[in-house]
Amino acid sequence: MEDGEAWRSVSFPDAFDQNFARGDLLGRGSFGTVYRVVERASGDDEYAVKVIPKKRDGVDSSRIQMRIREEVDTLQRLQTRPETIRLRGVYEDADNVYIVTEMCMGGDLEQLLEARGTLSEADAARVAHDVLQVLQECHSQGILYADIKPSNFLLKEPAGSQPQLEIRVVDFGCSQRIQASAKLHKRTGTPLYMAPELFMRYYGVESDMWALGMLLYQLLSGTLPFWEEGESQSPFTVMTAILAGEVTFDGPAWQAISPHGKDLVRRLLDRDYNSRLSATDALAHPWIAEQCGEDDGCDVANNVLDLASLRRRRAPEHAHQPSIILPD
Repeated sequence: MEDGEAWRSVSFPDAFDQNFARGDLLGRGSFGTVYRVVERASGDDEYAVKVIPKKRDGVDSSRIQMRIREEVDTLQRLQTRPETIRLRGVYEDADNVYIVTEMCMGGDLEQLLEARGTLSEADAARVAHDVLQVLQECHSQGILYADIKPSNFLLKEPAGSQPQLEIRVVDFGCSQRIQASAKLHKRTGTPLYMAPELFMRYYGVESDMWALGMLLYQLLSGTLPFWEEGESQSPFTVMTAILAGEVTFDGPAWQAISPHGKDLVRRLLDRDYNSRLSATDALAHPWIAEQCGEDDGCDVANNVLDLASLRRRRAPEHAHQPSIILPD
């Protein structure tokens, strides 16, 4: 796609269907539906397509189309990272936008957790490493991902078929643009993974790091912190639990987790967003190097020094934050 072109716009309504044969339904979300497709020209090359309606009842269509353009633009910008889902092309007709991407054959992390219960430290660290690479690129470009959760990370191949997990980050529909040190005020994302400051409607890219801490806790233990299985997931109940709870490492799963693994989780789930680890800091944490190995370009010695320097940092004074606003 040429610079400045939001997506490949086509002038006739059957362009997508002329290029691809639609197959099985793969998933359905709030803003779109995902199908398996086969490229007609090759006859056997499989892709996935996210079909996003350009109109929804009660919503300004211009706002919907602006959000679609932002999602596509973000996906284009992040093609520099191999952990981002590969973009095949974007098509448009009168009713829908069709985002065509590579096909991932291994399901998502939510399905993997349902099958395994927990991940090994090595697998969890590999996931964290790959997500952090994308978050580092997002944040350097002024992009807040804003929806970290297991179902948004796909496995390129089925677990166990490769020496290590290979993930793809998908669904940038909630991502937002943000200037350095700026704060956003519109609550977005999945409540169970929301940072404390997000409930206060005063948040920045640091909220992605909290959500990664929640995900990592879940991958290692099979549970979420602050939360009892079966509790209500209403925004108010979730907010109360997250704001009042403390991070603990109880239960048999945590007995097998290394001190460095717990340390990274604890630093990501820091209620003070000023001292919470950034994506760059988290990539420099020794647990990532220890578990991923030198093949990923990690330098254990330098990482330990980086962690020591983190311990000496003083968090800056808190900016004034508004009072908690209850969920709508």
